[in-house]
Amino acid sequence: MRTIPHIYLCGTPYTDAPHKDWKQNFVDDLTIDFRIFDPNPEGKGAMDDLGFDVGPEVVSRDKRAIESCDILVAYINKATTGSIMEIFHAHNVDTVTYVIRPGGYNGGIWMNYHTDRFFENPKQCSEFISNTWHNVRYVKS
Repeated sequence: MRTIPHIYLCGTPYTDAPHKDWKQNFVDDLTIDFRIFDPNPEGKGAMDDLGFDVGPEVVSRDKRAIESCDILVAYINKATTGSIMEIFHAHNVDTVTYVIRPGGYNGGIWMNYHTDRFFENPKQCSEFISNTWHNVRYVKS
């Protein structure tokens, strides 16, 4: 049984404020120890240096990471196919799925069905995870 959560960060790379700093804000507000998997740490998306999609190996890597994490946290200001597919996959492999939707983005019935809980901002999500992590519902063996 894990003593710290493994968290997968999901969401389109944003270049405009306040969205571009959501990952750092989320991590800064966690008050527990954690392990983060960020599939896109530089914010470039799944592209190589020439701008071409890097291929199915990226999807396979991300799916394995989602499967090994306890929680997927998605920031959805505007939905992209990649983010939606990551949320769908997390739900299907019993990874707890939280969506931060600033401005009350409504992803519709499919988003609602595949999401365990919604938050208005990264701080709310960080506080919730910090306060509830030890609940056995969130611990994968």
